[in-house]
Amino acid sequence: MRTPHYLTLSLVLTICACSGHGTSAAERGEMGHLLRAPGFDGPNSKAAILRIHSTPAGGVTVSQLSPQGFTILDVTSSAPSHRVAYRVAYDERQQRLLLYGGNFGNRGCSQETWTYSKGLWSQLATTNSPGPRESMQLWYDRQGGVIRLLGGDPCGDGPVLHDEWALEGDNWTQVSKGPVQ
Repeated sequence: MRTPHYLTLSLVLTICACSGHGTSAAERGEMGHLLRAPGFDGPNSKAAILRIHSTPAGGVTVSQLSPQGFTILDVTSSAPSHRVAYRVAYDERQQRLLLYGGNFGNRGCSQETWTYSKGLWSQLATTNSPGPRESMQLWYDRQGGVIRLLGGDPCGDGPVLHDEWALEGDNWTQVSKGPVQ
């Protein structure tokens, strides 16, 4: 009997979250994000399962699930530097992976917006920004055709945030200041 892919992915998440020798996965930079990316390999392709992973030695990497397991994808540009508590989403309209924010440790939080498409990481020069934060929610809104960001922790620079932002193209727009009702 063949194991369904969703069971395999659950096992991967469990291994990533629980392996180690006395330090947390986040401290070692081993927590990864799994997401489904429709059209990642082209407009008529099946949805890809991607793993986005950050390590102190290599920065952020993207791997794709195949029958043999996860394979790190070739990168033809500089990747975002190592961070924890960043978030990723897949923009189905523009067929690109989006990474926002995260915590650099003693260097504070990031407000960087990065995209990954066809082996190329690019830092977006956005006209506006939600500001430095970690542990926010980030997702693709199919109905609106935009990436949405909600809340997060400003890394000790104030109370937890409850604002909402939308990224359309390369422009962040604040939708609400929160708190969300």
